[in-house]
Amino acid sequence: MLEKDSFALTQLWINALIDLPKRRASFFLTSLIAPLVFWLSGAVLAGIGAAVSLAGLAILILLAIIAVSSYLLLIRWKSRGSSERPSTRLVVTLHQFYYALMILGLSYYLLILALQASIRLEGPWFQAILIIYALSAVAGLLWAPRSIPRETEDEAAVIARDVGWLPWVLGVQGAIVSIGVFLGVWISHGQGVWTHFLIMGMGTLASLFMITMGFSIIYRSMLFAAGPIPGPALIATGVKP
Repeated sequence: MLEKDSFALTQLWINALIDLPKRRASFFLTSLIAPLVFWLSGAVLAGIGAAVSLAGLAILILLAIIAVSSYLLLIRWKSRGSSERPSTRLVVTLHQFYYALMILGLSYYLLILALQASIRLEGPWFQAILIIYALSAVAGLLWAPRSIPRETEDEAAVIARDVGWLPWVLGVQGAIVSIGVFLGVWISHGQGVWTHFLIMGMGTLASLFMITMGFSIIYRSMLFAAGPIPGPALIATGVKP
């Protein structure tokens, strides 16, 4: 973890504190529409009572609880006259964990959607998707700590690192999925099969992007929860702790 009042931690908090007053409380409720739709889509294919659907439902319920809590806390935080105004650190940390869980949840739903479509096709699609997904998760895990500049001089290096290799990771994911879908459709020549390939390809690609980027949000959420708001961040933004 980063040291208290370090450059990296201070910059993270400054960005979060600048965004906090601009964030609409309604965002946390309306943002539940996407995971609900994708959970229903996967549950229809897998079966409502299937283990993967029930696991997805548990994630959805947890998301809803955190979303409602984030909504209420943000409303109270913006009520400057409230005597029981929640701490800024609590509000920001809860919001960050909501973002992280949202990305992970969407990645899971899209993965299930892709896997269920792959089951209906002949070939090693199911295993291939799981392997690529695991490799994407590892890539995201390795990239997360390196996505944050540790000092002023490191900002340019972080940008160069992201520009230098992150597009390649995402490009490789997209290329592999696109080539696989194209070859699958071309070889199968079956009527209606292309729709399964389309669902599998789009679901796989979106889930890979989200799991790769999701670890960065998870890492940042852990940093927010690890300690108090750095003094320089409070001074720079003028926000009360």
